[in-house]
Amino acid sequence: MIYTFDKFEDFEEKAAELGITSDLKKLQTLDVLFFEQYPDYILFNLISFESGVNKILILTKNHTLIYPSLLLESNKFIKIGVRGPYGESTMAAYTVLKKMAENYRNHFESLNRELTRVADNPTNEKLEDLSKRLRRLSDIVDDFHALLIRLRGRSIPFIDTKKIGYDFDILLASIRHLSHRCNVARRDMSRTYTITEMKFSKELNKSIEKLTNVMLLLTAATLVITIPNTVATIFGIPAISEISAVGYIMNWIVVSTLLTILLAFIYFRREFSGSKNRK
Repeated sequence: MIYTFDKFEDFEEKAAELGITSDLKKLQTLDVLFFEQYPDYILFNLISFESGVNKILILTKNHTLIYPSLLLESNKFIKIGVRGPYGESTMAAYTVLKKMAENYRNHFESLNRELTRVADNPTNEKLEDLSKRLRRLSDIVDDFHALLIRLRGRSIPFIDTKKIGYDFDILLASIRHLSHRCNVARRDMSRTYTITEMKFSKELNKSIEKLTNVMLLLTAATLVITIPNTVATIFGIPAISEISAVGYIMNWIVVSTLLTILLAFIYFRREFSGSKNRK
């Protein structure tokens, strides 16, 4: 008998009625794929990206519990249920696993589209966020792939993959392909991140070079401006009070200021023209 639940309380109550002793509440917040075999039942906890609620599947000899509920493939249930023991539980498990595989593929396609958009205008923050999410998906897909291999290669109570050999092999191959695509996407993202870092370093070096040139100009201007004060210090402060000395100093200040403005104008005009040509 197959039971599906939309309310966790009803699911937990039915599980207790069937003698399930596992702490199901902890599975709701568990952030890793979980599969455990007990003497009287099998427990699956599968990470879901679509709803954000973990998919929990319990298989016993005569009962199957699924939370949250999903649409089952009724035609295949009828076809396989007459083939002998564990036909119903096998098809229930296959349906849940297939739905989760679709969930992982859809989430990957969403991340891949986002990565394509970010690649046009990458920033370190966006790339780091995408990298974390893609790494999490890749780890979950790898764990899911390992679970399918385990189910395919071992004799697991309540699940007979030989009844659905072809369908199960297709599912296994699709997850293997998804795992490969995740790894390729992570390598592409790593290259994009490296290129972004190189561009940032290049722009930073250009900014430092411009700042150095500006500092040189300011230093030269400061030296020119301080020459009258230096002369006054050497030949005596009283000379400053003389009208001729004051006029001499003012002439130096005006000339040096104009010279500084002229040099700055030539420099920034050259930098602006060079940046336009590079573009």
